[in-house]
Amino acid sequence: ALVEFKRGRTVQFQSAFSSRPGDYVLVEGDEGEDMGMVVHSWVAPSNSPPVVNNSLNSNKYDTKSAYDYLTGDPIYPKVIRHASEKEVQYLHNAQAQVEIKCAEVARHKVREHRLPMTIVDAEYQFDRKKLTFYYDSAERIDFRDL
Repeated sequence: ALVEFKRGRTVQFQSAFSSRPGDYVLVEGDEGEDMGMVVHSWVAPSNSPPVVNNSLNSNKYDTKSAYDYLTGDPIYPKVIRHASEKEVQYLHNAQAQVEIKCAEVARHKVREHRLPMTIVDAEYQFDRKKLTFYYDSAERIDFRDL
């Protein structure tokens, strides 16, 4: 399944169950769990690269994966389960508000440290174990002072 996250970031996942485009699912994230919306799904043998509809813009999707060092087969992270309605509401309401506040704090820190950059957005992994800031800058930024 191709799962889309905030800001259009789309990643390929292996799923043991059927999902339709528009379904929200919990997936394996960086050291935890994340939630996103299924944008494309198909049936393919386990750990085999799928044949994706040619109408999809291949540059938009991150289909990189780890590889089994013995067989060379791709190993995709897994879809864990469908998200509940309560979890989807949390993602769109409470978590979205926290992300807005995080971006505001980051903008304040950028001004405080006079960094030549603009904070565009903030995105929490669903389980809040990882926070990603999206930024724009015309030059390389040294983050060590932050």
